[in-house]
Amino acid sequence: MKNNNPKISLPVLSKADIEKKVQEFCKHYSIDRTVVPLDVEVIVEADLKLRLEPEKGVARASGADALLLSNREAIIVDYDRFMKESFQNRLRFTIAHEIGHFVLHEDVYRAVSFSSVEEWAEFFDTIPRDKYGWLEWQADEFAGRLLIESGLLKQKFEEAKKKLAGTAYEKLDPLPEPVVEFMSEEIGRFFGVSYQPVIIRLQRENIWQPN
Repeated sequence: MKNNNPKISLPVLSKADIEKKVQEFCKHYSIDRTVVPLDVEVIVEADLKLRLEPEKGVARASGADALLLSNREAIIVDYDRFMKESFQNRLRFTIAHEIGHFVLHEDVYRAVSFSSVEEWAEFFDTIPRDKYGWLEWQADEFAGRLLIESGLLKQKFEEAKKKLAGTAYEKLDPLPEPVVEFMSEEIGRFFGVSYQPVIIRLQRENIWQPN
């Protein structure tokens, strides 16, 4: 692998900056975030013209379900998880995360060179943990905003709250975290994601905050 000690120049992006990037991305490719669950495979292959390549052992070798190659021509996906229906919501977010890297981190990927899972793992070991953490946070933020549109999230949360009528939780404000986690399971199924991204988006949009 080239660039064993790459100089990573991180973009400085706030949550508002990333939301703007998501809006620009969706406008450019005519993506309607309110049509859910979003078909990220179509976005990858038809819009971005990237190859989506299932490969055995990706998760075991890298600790990740998928990864964008440094040439920005393909996303390698763990074959076993790609084929299992039970992983589809998790994988949707993971692929959206890699789309985030594609959109936000072009300069970072230009600075390195890896064409396999093994070389990616070597690259991972060269990045300072704080820089890697910021890269991942930005890609996660992009993925969450791409898959979970804020207006629709507010609507689904209000619908879920109405189902609490007649229970001990009906008038609680804020709602306890275990209750919101339960509500987020249902909301997550609507958006095609697990409950964790829903919880994060509820807090980032200030729809709900824990005590």
